[in-house]
Amino acid sequence: MEQLEELVSCATQRVKRARERLERAETEMTDAVAALNAATADRADWIANCPNDEPLML
Repeated sequence: MEQLEELVSCATQRVKRARERLERAETEMTDAVAALNAATADRADWIANCPNDEPLML
């Protein structure tokens, strides 16, 4: 029985660590998507407001 309790405890800790990693990954993904959206918008704005033909070379 003691061995089973230890196994359950280890599995519980493993789930807890996995949940924490998942939460960090979700936060990183949210941040990455926000950064991509901002960069894409900045690029579109720059292209739209560029006074010369430089954007056409992109």
